[in-house]
Amino acid sequence: MFTVLQDRRIEFSYGASKIINFLRYLIDMCNDETFTETYQSTVDLVEHPSSRSDRKHNYKDIYLQLLNCMVFMLSDRFSDIENFEFLDLVNPKFFSMWKNKVP
Repeated sequence: MFTVLQDRRIEFSYGASKIINFLRYLIDMCNDETFTETYQSTVDLVEHPSSRSDRKHNYKDIYLQLLNCMVFMLSDRFSDIENFEFLDLVNPKFFSMWKNKVP
């Protein structure tokens, strides 16, 4: 995300679509199936939690809270991103594509 947003060679509308796609990806991850897959792959790497307080449902709550927080923050920060598509008009690499007809 940082590279897409900071690279001046990338057109604004492309960056905006990447942000929206990432937001959809995070929303799609907020389900039981994805959590179970993530949990199992983590258990395969580091073994099962050792204490009673480290139960699967506790991790699920943390997982969902983290994703919801990220979704909220991205939605809030980039809620008006579609309103700034006009910024592509000041990108010099598009000038040649217009053929003397500015959109």
